[in-house]
Amino acid sequence: MSTMTEPKTPHEIWQQWLVRAEKHDMDWFDRVLSDEAVMQDPVGNLLGKYEYMDRVRAVTDSIEFEHLSWKERVYGDISIGNGVYRGSATLHHPDGRSEVMAYTAAFTFICHKRERGWVVVSFAGTLIPPKS
Repeated sequence: MSTMTEPKTPHEIWQQWLVRAEKHDMDWFDRVLSDEAVMQDPVGNLLGKYEYMDRVRAVTDSIEFEHLSWKERVYGDISIGNGVYRGSATLHHPDGRSEVMAYTAAFTFICHKRERGWVVVSFAGTLIPPKS
């Protein structure tokens, strides 16, 4: 069984993000998300670090993601990545509701280089409407 190495660049964080979510690797998310991280999901919900990790835990099956594009610019200790991904997942809420999400989203992924390495400080996804 192969193991993933710890990401050393923001692009490596993004490449591992969806795989780590599928595996519910909360230790990894705890390391790569800054404590003050703010995440915007593709439907506009704003989540803090631990709220986001709870959301990842809620996805229990039918999770699939595909990276479609990535462009990164680095300004000293700040990295801004933009791209597009396609995803689908089934969320199981504590109140018993299930929600199927299938979408294509554009994203902005902002990282800050700190003493321990790169950490994510912000992620914002925006739904791209299906082409008719």
